[in-house]
Formats: sequence, structure tokens, C-alpha cells
Amino acid sequence: MERLPISLPFAIAVFLNCAEYNTDPLLLLNLAGGGSNPVRSIQSGVHSIATTSDTIAITSVTSGLAFVYCSMSVGSSNESYMPTCRLNGTSQLVIESNSGSAQSVAWYVVEFSSGASVQSGSTSMTTGVTQLDVAVSTFDTSRSFPIVMSRMSGAVQTVDERRTVTVQMLDSSTLRFQRNESDPALTTNIEWQLVYLPACSVQSGQSTIPAASSSLVVPISSVSTAQAFSIISSRAAAASNGIEAEYVVRAALSSSSITLSRESTLNTVDVSWSVVECFDGTTVQHGSTTVSAAYGNSPLLTGSLSSAIDQSRSIPIATNSIWDSTPDLTSAADQDSGFFRTNFQDSSTVQFLRGSNQTPKAGTINWQAIQFVN
Repeated sequence: MERLPISLPFAIAVFLNCAEYNTDPLLLLNLAGGGSNPVRSIQSGVHSIATTSDTIAITSVTSGLAFVYCSMSVGSSNESYMPTCRLNGTSQLVIESNSGSAQSVAWYVVEFSSGASVQSGSTSMTTGVTQLDVAVSTFDTSRSFPIVMSRMSGAVQTVDERRTVTVQMLDSSTLRFQRNESDPALTTNIEWQLVYLPACSVQSGQSTIPAASSSLVVPISSVSTAQAFSIISSRAAAASNGIEAEYVVRAALSSSSITLSRESTLNTVDVSWSVVECFDGTTVQHGSTTVSAAYGNSPLLTGSLSSAIDQSRSIPIATNSIWDSTPDLTSAADQDSGFFRTNFQDSSTVQFLRGSNQTPKAGTINWQAIQFVN
């Protein structure tokens, strides 16, 4: 995109008006000078995992201008069933797990034509490691947000706190990964991405839902929800022993806060969050879908968009909470009923699939439909 010249009087006027209205002047100057996050393409699909490492061919994308976002349903609560996604070179998407069956992954590869940039990498947490700092190329923390996925081997259901990892932008050249318990023998593998969008403003933080609470309201600077979305990662408390109702968290965005909610009130859960507000014509629709106690996974749950989107430049992002019927919500067997594959059914509908038909496993799904400019 050609960058237009900006005169000194115009720049001064922007700074004076931004001071009056509490707006970031550098963002407005960037937009006035042609800054935006135009999408070149969005590729998407649904993949049933066949091996521990599946490679999907995609149309070639430009390295450093593309990221992948995945959601999944899994057929077991064993830790080995949780998959990760990563781009390999310019024409491959790699989906990995330590199980290789009974998982369905919805994937979206977003490629920008200019302006944006993406860093990505793989790392791991070995025995004894609960915090890991990774050096990255210098980036603007006020325009960037991280994405993290993790996987671990093991045929057990009670060690989610060893796999679940949060990611935080520690400073302009460091990402911090944290979990609340390490495994005495097994490694947790981490796939991460750091997305920089020059036409967006990012607020981020790390918050803890305290014990005896099921939600936390985190104040943020005012945003327009019609052009803002949130993305989170959560890590289970060391004492959670794999109980999904404790650490599976949904996020709800308002103009002045992000609300983090779960179904359980036992122990704590740590959540890293980013609120991304874009000013280049990107639009966001928000909605909520209820998972009733009687829901048996058929037909698929859906959410209706208020207006049709262009699927060639849109992605869905969803978070959810999950309830179980045990006393005090203490089941550690709800990974298969507590994670939802999320994709567009059509231009007006987002749909959700989980890997288990178990009832009563109620919950709430909060979803966002993000349409980028092109």
C-alpha cells in the first residue's frame, strides 16, 4: 500500500485533538499515512487427525505475513489428545498431537498483504520448568498480540495443569510462557505466534480468577466492540488435578472491560488476555451460545450473525466454560466435552462441535466473528 505524505500542520492538529479526546496520536497518523492490515487471503478447512503429525498442503503464503488459528474437538480427556497447529514454511500446515486419532481441527490461515508482521516458533517446557522466557525480534507491544498452543503425551486425565500454558508479552523483545506445575517425566511442547497489526491498538494483561469466584471483571480503556476482539490463554492451578470446570475460561468483551468466567469456584485460574481494537475497517460481531444440560452433540450448536460476513476474509474465535454434574464440579474427564471446534457453517452462521456426547455437560460459548479488510 502506498504511504501518503503527512504535513507538519496536520500532524500537530492530530496530536492536539488526540490529547483532548484521549486517543493515541501515533495510531491515527499511521492510518492517515496509509497504515492498515489488509488481508490477502484466508484459507480454512476442517481436518480429522490421522497420525501424530499431519501435514496439510496450503496455497503458498508469504513468510512473516501469515498466522494460523485453530480450534478443536477431542475424543478423550487424556492429555495426549490435545493438538497444536503451526505453519511450516510457506505452503504447509502441520497439526501435531500425541494421540493421532479422534480429534477434529478447524483451521484458518490468515495472510496479510502488507503492514502486518508475524513471528512464530516452537519451544518446550521440560521437567522442573514452570516459567520460560523466549527472546524474539523487537516488536510494538501496543500493536501486537500472542497466540499459544500446547501439547503433551500421557494417557492420564488429572494433569492438565502440566500442559496448560499462558503466554505474556513481558517486554518489547520477550515472550513469557508459564504453567503452574511441571511433569516429573514428560515435556510440554509449545507452538507460539506473535502478530503485529499496525492499524490496531492492543491492551493486554494477566489476571487471576480467585478461589471461591467463578468470574472476574477486568477494566480496560474504552473500545468499540464493533471493531475489537479478545484472545486469551489460561493455565490451571497446581491443585486443580485436571478439573476442566476450574480452568476452561470464556471471555466476554464490553466497551470498558473484559469479563473472564468459568463454571467452578474451586482453586484459582490464571488468564493472559489481549484486547485488539482495529481502526482500518475491520469489523467484529459478538455472540453467545448456550450448551444445555440435555445437549447430546447433535445437531451441531450454532450462533447466528447479525449480518452476513465475507468468509474469504473472516475468522471465528470462541471461548467457553464447561459444567459437570459431579458434586462441587470435580470431574477431570471433561476435556472431550469442554473443547469445541469452531468454524463458519455459512456466511451468517458459526457452528460448534465437541468430541463427546456426554450429558449433562452444560456450558456457555462466547464467540466472535472477525472480518478483516482487504
